[in-house]
Amino acid sequence: MQIAGETTQARSGKVISYRVEYERDGTTGRWTGQVLLRHGKWFDLKGGNLIDVGHGSIAPAVIQAFHGELESLDFEQLNSQMG
Repeated sequence: MQIAGETTQARSGKVISYRVEYERDGTTGRWTGQVLLRHGKWFDLKGGNLIDVGHGSIAPAVIQAFHGELESLDFEQLNSQMG
């Protein structure tokens, strides 16, 4: 499953483009994602595992996990490091 779009980071108010992928194996799966930085560079998120997620609740669980990591990012610092 792939999800992509734009969202607003609550801590900064910045609109962030993202793409997230989820690979499922039974009721367990792994999500990975990227966010778009300045100059068109994609930054890889740590991602993680989701356990005991039912078929109908995969997308909300992935988005919730993604937002948890998104809120911890300092985009000013990432953009300056990635040039």
